[in-house]
Amino acid sequence: MKSNTLYIIGNGFDLKHQIHSSYRDFFNWLIVNMRFDVIEELQRVCPIKEDGDFILWSDFERAIEEIDIHGVVEWNWENLLVVETTYDNYLIGTPQSLIDTQLSEVILNNFTPWIKSIPIQATQLVKFNINSLFLTFNYTDTLEKVYQIPESDVLHIHGRASTNENLIVGHRNLMDPVQHLKYETDFREDNHRVENVYDYNKLYKPIENIISNNQAFFDKLSSVKLIEVIGHSCNDIDRLYFKHVCRCINPDAHWIFYWHNEENDIPNITAMIKYLKLGGNQYTLKHN
Repeated sequence: MKSNTLYIIGNGFDLKHQIHSSYRDFFNWLIVNMRFDVIEELQRVCPIKEDGDFILWSDFERAIEEIDIHGVVEWNWENLLVVETTYDNYLIGTPQSLIDTQLSEVILNNFTPWIKSIPIQATQLVKFNINSLFLTFNYTDTLEKVYQIPESDVLHIHGRASTNENLIVGHRNLMDPVQHLKYETDFREDNHRVENVYDYNKLYKPIENIISNNQAFFDKLSSVKLIEVIGHSCNDIDRLYFKHVCRCINPDAHWIFYWHNEENDIPNITAMIKYLKLGGNQYTLKHN
């Protein structure tokens, strides 16, 4: 049966259901699991702050994209020792070497078990149209467990925590290792720098390949005439997915963008609408 509606789901959808899937929850999980080393090192190489707090714990992938690459290039992972870090004005910590020796390992070997640990216990808050498809950027099983949406109708574009899929988290800031060579130094130091840049590039999001690998799902969108974007921040990093959806849906399709926080959401949604070149009669903004 052909589908008339596509729902594009972001993390705001889970948060609306009181599911603890924010990056601040990731920070708290690291605290509970005594991974002060991970907190300290991530804050060191992702030092950008807004309103006095590290953006790591509000916009994780943006922080990774705007990372201090110098800190990564010169990072000697095997010799790191963390003594303390701060949490709610307290100094906490323990003498502890990083278990992992690469940035990608530090992130994924903690991010994945955190996602897998999140309990999915919620009541239904949204009424979905029948004959719908779901493109979700969430790793959780909220759609399947809470709404009983068939797995065949859902694409977890960045992976699904309840399976053994590799979760995709990262950036679009692909770097050339050669730019970080220092030819006058010992070749072993240069080799170390190159390895670190290659490691950083492991967190690169190959969106074009992801789309290609999931083309069978996108081929189902030809009859879609309504797209509802729920809980998605419409950040730049996901624009290519939205553009590809535009190419696949019915040309007369109408978009509904739901916003929660006017200050944060409306500028992003407006920029997305402009990027997709949607006319005034092709979209609606609704408060959620």
